Amino acid sequence: VDRLLEKIEDTVNKLTREVKYLFPFNMQSAVDALYRRASVLSTEYTDKGTVIVALVDDELAGKYKEYEVKHE
Repeated sequence: VDRLLEKIEDTVNKLTREVKYLFPFNMQSAVDALYRRASVLSTEYTDKGTVIVALVDDELAGKYKEYEVKHE
């Protein structure tokens, strides 16, 4: 049981960064990937694309860095 709790804690700790993204409509595969692999905190559909705020690990943060926007 202790080993399982350690694994769960390690997994949760990997989700360390809250990031806001703006994905254009032709990048819905990225939106899908975030829903599968991250913890999505909010989603907003705008005239420019899909705005997502998510807790992501370093790998996802790097992969979608070009779509990152500053928090307002």
